Amino acid sequence: PHDVRSARWSFEELARWRVPFVETIRGMDIYSMDVDEVRNRLTASVRDVAAVRKALQEAGVPPDVYVIERGYPPESLSMIPAEFAESSACVTLLSSCRPVVGATEFSGSSTGTIGFTIDHWRHGPSFISVAHATPTIGVNDGVSVRQAGGGSVVGTEVYDHPLIHHTQLPPGTCPDTYCRYADAAVFKFNGSTSSDLGKFAKTAGENSTTVADFWSIDQEEDYPYVGQSVTFVGRTSGRKTTSIESACADVNFASSPNTTLLCQYKTHQAPDGGDSGAPVYWVLGPSSSNTAVLVGMMHTRSWFPFDYDGWFSSMTLIKNEADQNTSLPCDGIETAASGGCGESGGGGGGGGGGGGGPPLENRVSSEETRLQRDN
Repeated sequence: PHDVRSARWSFEELARWRVPFVETIRGMDIYSMDVDEVRNRLTASVRDVAAVRKALQEAGVPPDVYVIERGYPPESLSMIPAEFAESSACVTLLSSCRPVVGATEFSGSSTGTIGFTIDHWRHGPSFISVAHATPTIGVNDGVSVRQAGGGSVVGTEVYDHPLIHHTQLPPGTCPDTYCRYADAAVFKFNGSTSSDLGKFAKTAGENSTTVADFWSIDQEEDYPYVGQSVTFVGRTSGRKTTSIESACADVNFASSPNTTLLCQYKTHQAPDGGDSGAPVYWVLGPSSSNTAVLVGMMHTRSWFPFDYDGWFSSMTLIKNEADQNTSLPCDGIETAASGGCGESGGGGGGGGGGGGGPPLENRVSSEETRLQRDN
């Protein structure tokens, strides 16, 4: 069934109004911001509603083009290591699984969840998880990572995409001093640490952290959509099924002051502390086939409104920020169990690989691409 509604503004008009909107509110404690197709308005979650409305009024932005609501700072979901259970068997998501698979615990400067294992074109066997589990976001700290809150070192951070200053992006793109497109960093496995390419833990049931089997990543979905049913599995919450509430919205990066993550996806179900990095996916075919489509990676939750929501980065933007050279096939990573790039992203990993193309900053922030992505 279709729900047909009248619209005051076209999406193109809202996208044009976004430019003075963002330029006016930059630096004013904005927690999230969206070109909201469903509400047919620019929406923002802020600390001081009155101050933001006054600034927009003085800037000449029509009051019927936006909705400003009281919000609360987002929370990053990694936490200080508190548990240690060295084990060679994958019994729970807290185990030191060998070979290492995604959706299991790891600890860097704080604790999170391994997103997914990869074959990196430069570094070889590696995994991707949240950058905010490292000492400094946007800097390769070379931090050592372990499993189960301690034990032997399993890998080292090798790449963390630099923050992008708002002056390096087109006007109206970045609503804060700095921006990024994904909360993701690359960690190279030590030579003695075995890993299973394209596999992540399959739990015994909803909310369970007991490992019953393993999913194989068959392909990747580059552009999720509002209303889509997805699942995530993290070291604290276990497996949770939810749906996408907002597509391609901007959210304040709580772990890095004055930084916004652009074009993120909001879910109705929120992850918990330690779930940062949880893979987001949907099941391809019957569950017994153990094949999944990788959609993205959880990083944050926010209180807006009256309940917690989750936020994740999509595979398109994770792949584009997985290495500084975005013109190589698969943008530098391979995740499919077969060693390929996944069918959804094609030979070029969505919009960024294959035949090269302009730098990430120019490619994914152009108005044309933004309109295609949001629609």
